[in-house]
Amino acid sequence: SPAAAVAGSPSFTLTINGTGFNSKTVVSVAGAFPAVKLISSMQVTVTVTAAQIAKPGALQVYVENFPSGASCAAFGFLPFTVANAPTVTPSPLSLVFSPQVANTTSASKSIKITNNGPSEVSLSSITATGNFAVASNNCGSTINARGVCNVTVTFTPSIAGALTGSLAIIDSAPDSPQTVALSGTGELPYTFSPTTLA
Repeated sequence: SPAAAVAGSPSFTLTINGTGFNSKTVVSVAGAFPAVKLISSMQVTVTVTAAQIAKPGALQVYVENFPSGASCAAFGFLPFTVANAPTVTPSPLSLVFSPQVANTTSASKSIKITNNGPSEVSLSSITATGNFAVASNNCGSTINARGVCNVTVTFTPSIAGALTGSLAIIDSAPDSPQTVALSGTGELPYTFSPTTLA
């Protein structure tokens, strides 16, 4: 993972899950043989360079393993897609909430999620972090080709001060996950002292 990327993206770490990996495991990406980092017997990682995903198309990832005690190598091929443009785009890419009294919830703000691709996209999750929460979500489990859905987010500061978070959209698109930056300011409630006058 990931199983795809968008052309022109920076280099990234490709995670390969399986069984029987060891220090002799070999991985090839588009004919090149990057250094393999052994995480465990079930996982290895390699670096995919920006040059390898500079243009849209398909890459082949080849994995070769030498299981202990085996008389020959075990190998497999994995497809990797380089898309020509972001498939799923949220709008806006950032939301700023007005100052909100601590431990109260703001009015919701809307985020539109568009599938720009020619095929359906499966949604795994849409989650908010920090002092932010998803208030509504009409996206369901899929977004149709060229389809649009909407998510609303609220802000409930737990303390006073500047607070940040994000909305993460995890799906089957090459550019997953997509994120929206969230920010707002928590305020202390007003109090009066003394509460009565003599």
